[in-house]
Amino acid sequence: MKKILSLTLALLMVLAIPCTASATEAPSELIIESFSLDEVIKAPSITIEDDELVTTASEGNQEMIIESFSLEEITQAPSLAVYDGSTLAFNQFTFDGCTYNAIWSDMIEYTMSEGETGVLKITTCIWTPTTNTLYIGFYNVDTATGYAYPFAGGSASGTYSWPDLPAGQYIVYVRNMSSRTITDGTMRYNVG
Repeated sequence: MKKILSLTLALLMVLAIPCTASATEAPSELIIESFSLDEVIKAPSITIEDDELVTTASEGNQEMIIESFSLEEITQAPSLAVYDGSTLAFNQFTFDGCTYNAIWSDMIEYTMSEGETGVLKITTCIWTPTTNTLYIGFYNVDTATGYAYPFAGGSASGTYSWPDLPAGQYIVYVRNMSSRTITDGTMRYNVG
């Protein structure tokens, strides 16, 4: 009787193994959907992050971030102005050591009139770790409001605009939105 019971249990275990294996197999059909960015509708939204008001709005295919923070929260970055003869070639600042949620700027002020479009020409902006996301944009010193676009991948370049800005004094800033500290970061830019 013990041999029959042992044989029956062994047979049940052998039969159970294929059932267990088949339960973990991948599905036989994979469904892949594709769509273009034009089909995605971005709606403005408001969220609260660390007691700061952060609003997102859509400008073309870019998501503009509008955030509120004080001037005292900004770290003045080491900077220099590079000239080609008597003409300004670009401004440059470094943001090595920029921690999570930290904001860095060279603190050079630019005056903008009511309704003016702020134009930032990024010659190059590079950072490590490249997996970090940065906000890069203008900060209105008078209203304590930042206007930025998010960037990822360790580099950014090109011309970016912010239409209908309120009148005031502005500075260019970067903000580290990732948990890892920037170990190497450099921003070269012109305004206008």
